Amino acid sequence: MLTSVVEENTHLCNLSLRKNEIINESDTLSLVEAVGNHPGIHICSLDECSIGDQLPTSPEIVHTLFRLEAVGLGGNEINSKGAQIICEYLAINPSINYLDLDDNLFNDDDALLIATSLKSNTNLVDLSLRGNNFTSVGINTLYRSVFDDKSLSTVSDSNHTCELKLFDDGESIPEGIDGDVLLMNDKHFEPGELPDSARELFMMDADTDKGKAVTSLQVQGRKKIKMLHALVGAGRVGTNEGAVNMKYLNDMPIELLPEVLMFFQDASTYSGTEEINIDMVFQLVRSRPEWAWISSLSNRGSKECLPLKG
Repeated sequence: MLTSVVEENTHLCNLSLRKNEIINESDTLSLVEAVGNHPGIHICSLDECSIGDQLPTSPEIVHTLFRLEAVGLGGNEINSKGAQIICEYLAINPSINYLDLDDNLFNDDDALLIATSLKSNTNLVDLSLRGNNFTSVGINTLYRSVFDDKSLSTVSDSNHTCELKLFDDGESIPEGIDGDVLLMNDKHFEPGELPDSARELFMMDADTDKGKAVTSLQVQGRKKIKMLHALVGAGRVGTNEGAVNMKYLNDMPIELLPEVLMFFQDASTYSGTEEINIDMVFQLVRSRPEWAWISSLSNRGSKECLPLKG
């Protein structure tokens, strides 16, 4: 009956069946197929429809729904078996942009699956996971999928398109959550918080519509913001402002020095200051004995020798 209604109403663009139990798996499959083949539906909410236990035996439910723009599957008691189906498909980068998985039964092991799937996903821009069974371990795992600060390489390889929503507005943050990764999940989606001079540099615009797909330029900008934050932005979460985080640079070959110095130049724009903090540069230089010749130049007042301008 419902499937026929969907098929016959060709002008539908948004279908919400929230809190309507669909007990029969064949009914769910027929409905989802009708939705997937519909010429106009791009948003579908099946929240609290009791279909969680159907996903492992009928993975085509996920495969079909994830061709839409936005899907709600919250409150369906989806467990780890369902999480595996969802993550396997997210990993192959389906076209879905918005996914609501609030109030299911996911645990810390599922958090790792989700984080892994996001490494190869560039289409999902909003993933809501509020009200699941994550501890601080799982939450940190998820946040590190968008800002993995173990090294500059892992920062670069993080997901730069998806915003994670793990807490309600005003909800207290549990103990044990890494403040740096929490901040970066929030900050790089709020370009209006950047200084005016930084928006062009980081390919951001204060009026960017988060409802649109993330462009490649925005991805480049977000990646640059994260790498700068890893290098010199730690002061924003309680440590010494302007200090260079040397753990990222200890093994850096000298051939990359000009590029890193350019990063410090960008850092001045990121923080809204007009000049580079030269102390940051010499923290780097003095930490590497083999670069002592640069310090000797500085002692002769040869600041112009440093390649700080592009």
